[in-house]
Amino acid sequence: MGFMMQIVSLNSCDLVHALAFQLNTQLIQLKGTTFPDSEYKLEMPAGFDPAGNIIFLVHSTNAPVNEHIMQLAFAANALKKAGAAKIVGIVPYFGYARQYTGQASAIELVIKLLETAGIDQFITVDLHEPAIMPLFSNPVTHISTMESIAQHIKDHIPNYKQALLVAPDEGAYDRVKSIAALLGCASMVFEKERHSASHTEIVGSRGLCAHETAIIIDDIIATGSTAIDAATQLRAQQVQRVYGYFVHPVLCGTAREKIAASDFEQVFVSNTISDVAQDSKITTFCVASQLVEKIQMLATVGQIEQKIRTLSNGNV
Repeated sequence: MGFMMQIVSLNSCDLVHALAFQLNTQLIQLKGTTFPDSEYKLEMPAGFDPAGNIIFLVHSTNAPVNEHIMQLAFAANALKKAGAAKIVGIVPYFGYARQYTGQASAIELVIKLLETAGIDQFITVDLHEPAIMPLFSNPVTHISTMESIAQHIKDHIPNYKQALLVAPDEGAYDRVKSIAALLGCASMVFEKERHSASHTEIVGSRGLCAHETAIIIDDIIATGSTAIDAATQLRAQQVQRVYGYFVHPVLCGTAREKIAASDFEQVFVSNTISDVAQDSKITTFCVASQLVEKIQMLATVGQIEQKIRTLSNGNV
């Protein structure tokens, strides 16, 4: 049997369709049924045979996080039992990464579950806490969107070189400084205090706000409170236009409504999370191209590995 690369997904979203299109390959969509008691059953589509092939299984583990993690595990296990030679889990948004504190945590258990289920290698995008990478037993590729964001700013923000790039908190400052260096822009950082899991408050800043345009950048926008507070602070300091760039649009609760009523001119988010509806203030940008490069590289490695196995078994 000849080697094939197969893109497999549990849902139909912009990112998986973009991946299949750019790789010029068929997209295989697995079907699932949820029973009245909430148990889940996965079904393989008729005619789909993963045996002997490298499977790129694409599934973000955003809300409902636990449900999506279990769906990913079920799919990996089913594909492995059906004979897949290798399963690469493409998890653009990796749930539970935000909880890592350097101690034993839920993310370690999630990783072990997915590896035990059958995922041989991972690709993820802008992992919230890169320090968790040593927790993986299997290889993991961490893709940064910094260059993509820099290019998108060049293409979509007028007079971007005169803009101020803003980190809404200390955790985002390294990313912001790196993108500012790529663009030749100034940068600053806000200082915040966290009062609860859903409530933060900006209490100070480092850097000057003497710019007409500011761009707030972070890896995640969840409740939106910190980003919106930062936008309000910038407008109060005579910044005329405030834009936002956020990789993962988690958008919890009323975040979308709060953004619509905020001081943001426009918020740009990636398509790492499925089916984020665009509106007058929220626009998506695609990260497929960076994933395609890694997929092609791993597919080539897979072909070489299969040829070696074939020769070692005495088959020509």
